[in-house]
Amino acid sequence: MFLCREVLTESNINLDRGRTINDRRHNAVISGIWRLDYFRSTPKVVSAVAGGWSLAAIATMRSGAPLTIAAGNDRNFDGNSTDRADLIGDPFLDPNRARSQVVDKWFNAAAFSGVTQARNSFDGTSGRGILDAPGSKNVDMGIYREFRITEGKTVMFRTEMTNALNLVNLSAPGSSAGNSSTIARITTAGPMRQLQLGLKFRF
Repeated sequence: MFLCREVLTESNINLDRGRTINDRRHNAVISGIWRLDYFRSTPKVVSAVAGGWSLAAIATMRSGAPLTIAAGNDRNFDGNSTDRADLIGDPFLDPNRARSQVVDKWFNAAAFSGVTQARNSFDGTSGRGILDAPGSKNVDMGIYREFRITEGKTVMFRTEMTNALNLVNLSAPGSSAGNSSTIARITTAGPMRQLQLGLKFRF
């Protein structure tokens, strides 16, 4: 897939040198299937109830996407609003803070200025993708078993869960320095656990 974005200024495309919007510095995917075949030598009642189940899971862990802070206005009067904010301080904050502090201020908003400059001003000193949005952790899980009714006829029972561990994955924070009420604040999160049950009859 090819993605194209409007450059900051055509007179100096080096200002847009930076990480691609699809960049994830760390990305791990682990999957596995566990079949419960430990009940073959047990009494038939135990084997019928506990045996034959399978557990499938896939765990995904990703670091956050690049985050670029915009000025929120046409600060250099060139007719477009792609201008970036000025970097006037240290934007990084300790990530090991309380959840309430993290969602209220993902990065140091005071480190950016979106005030419109004079006509001969530059396009903003903050670089492209200099911050990271929140990363994500997710585990999807499925539990299923096939029951034989007669020769050639079976019923499969399935339970599928997305975000099975009900992990909170924060969305990206506000990234416009021109909006003081939303910059650096996280107001949404990804979906929580969802469960679905299913039966499949084969004949």
